[in-house]
Amino acid sequence: MPQAESAPKWPLAESVRTPTGAALRVPGTGGCGDAGVLGCGDAGAANVHFKRLLAEGVRALSVPFDLPTGTGRDSDTPGARGEIGHGGVAVDSIDDVRVLLGGIPLDRVHLSLEADAPAAVLLLLCQLVAEEQGFGAGALTGSLRHDVLGGPLAPSGTALFPPAATLRLMTDTFAYCRAEVPRWETLAVLGGRLAEAGATPVQEVALSLAHGLACVRAARSAGLEVAYVAPRLTLSYAAHRTRAVTDVKVLAARRIWARAMREEFGATDTEPLMPRFHLAGRSTPERPADSFDAAVRELAARIEESSASVGAVLPPNAALELRQAERLAKLRAWRDQHRLEQCFAEVGTAAAGEANVLYPMRSALAAGATVGEVCGVLGGVWGTAGAEF
Repeated sequence: MPQAESAPKWPLAESVRTPTGAALRVPGTGGCGDAGVLGCGDAGAANVHFKRLLAEGVRALSVPFDLPTGTGRDSDTPGARGEIGHGGVAVDSIDDVRVLLGGIPLDRVHLSLEADAPAAVLLLLCQLVAEEQGFGAGALTGSLRHDVLGGPLAPSGTALFPPAATLRLMTDTFAYCRAEVPRWETLAVLGGRLAEAGATPVQEVALSLAHGLACVRAARSAGLEVAYVAPRLTLSYAAHRTRAVTDVKVLAARRIWARAMREEFGATDTEPLMPRFHLAGRSTPERPADSFDAAVRELAARIEESSASVGAVLPPNAALELRQAERLAKLRAWRDQHRLEQCFAEVGTAAAGEANVLYPMRSALAAGATVGEVCGVLGGVWGTAGAEF
């Protein structure tokens, strides 16, 4: 087996240190501008937004996807009505990504794809569009929010497949990126979701580390070197309201990870095997306990915030839903159905066997398959997420 290459020096994920000396990786640093975060659901509007950010000097673009896309459903499925375009971009096929990334210098921009279960599908669509525009896959830089085990903890429940199949897709994505898109960061374990679900800082660190180590074990079982996989993980934690607790969380996570690398994987130098650590939110300096009046004000602010959130529910985006349905209808009318059925058969065969599923998935997407159709073929072989999680 060839020796694992060292992890690349990511220009948009440079190391910084907390007051306790715990190393963090903060996306958007390195003099390249903060990541532009997008909330609009139409691919055309998103493209305009991206170009405005690029004109302002931003070189890291974050792309969240709406709930149907993030759960592997096409916009014209009955269950997607009312959710299309809310919270992110609606992407059903390569046509949407052509609009989304049209005119974007993909060899000079870091793309962060904020998706879970369909992350591999969306990466392949971006690669196909980049190659159509003349950019080689080796020049592409980006990251996937592919939290394979944390998806079920999201409020929307973004898990699609059972745990074993989810880990299989993760290891196939690792192997594919190593061979085809080597500058992409492939996996993020979002401990912040655990905190949002009510976990204490101890539980957040323990469970996220367990997730990360499970991914490393699965990748090693699939033949990938730990020295390749471990430094390409990102462990993301919620910033505690006090900086001291945040620092302790990250320092404890580093120590436990280092011990696991030594004791389970036989590492002698654990520093090159450290994952990237990322903090979501902002800590504040330690201060004396709040007074009763301050506590009352804080409670009132939270109640107002909750009320505002309830009142901010949007009606269905009827115009976008219609556009997406029309685009899908045209796609299905013009594509070669016989070729597509052959591609789906190849995806199913790979999923049932040991071949990397991303290669036939790429062929299917290039032939006009939709996100929902590809996820449906995989689910037909692997089953869907349920009580196992």
